[in-house]
Amino acid sequence: MPSSAEICCEILLTILPPSLGVGFIHGCCSVELLIRLSLTFLGYALGIIYVILS
Repeated sequence: MPSSAEICCEILLTILPPSLGVGFIHGCCSVELLIRLSLTFLGYALGIIYVILS
């Protein structure tokens, strides 16, 4: 079970740049990371919405 500090770091990494949090969890070379990077570049809100929904 992850500690509360790890959970806090994951939340911050996901909120500040959404694609960074995904890269931290799923690895740096995944389709999910590319999707989220694209959505983040198109609009920050789109990236956040996609992170929350997935």
